[in-house]
Amino acid sequence: MKKHSLVLFLLFWISSSSIVAQTIIATASPTTATQGESIQLTFQWSQKGKNFQAPDLSDFDVISGPNQSSSVSISNGTTTASYSYSYLIAGKKTGIFIIQPASIEIDNKIAYSKELKITIQQGATTTKQNQSPQQADDNLEEILKN
Repeated sequence: MKKHSLVLFLLFWISSSSIVAQTIIATASPTTATQGESIQLTFQWSQKGKNFQAPDLSDFDVISGPNQSSSVSISNGTTTASYSYSYLIAGKKTGIFIIQPASIEIDNKIAYSKELKITIQQGATTTKQNQSPQQADDNLEEILKN
């Protein structure tokens, strides 16, 4: 019985380890933005992979990316790795947009992120804010004349 329990434990441990390792964490910050405002989009995982497939970002302007990052740390004999792709994006138009899952091949298996919901709202009406004092005076005089 002990041997059977040990085998079951090892099978469970191996399968749960590979499930955890096969996850891509997708984040967006902020998830609600105004039209044209920058959003940081990141896909992160913990094992070296290949053939990263980004989702369709055609509803957004890609300001920067894909930016690739990796780090490995060893602390008290435990090795931790982190790999990521990130993008700086901005909404082209208002609405609610679903960013479909990204994928990557890790240990001959395909890992997927979850989809993300991004809300793009209408930006505030722009006013002439960065004016010199002289320009502001000229604008006021123009308004008063009319």
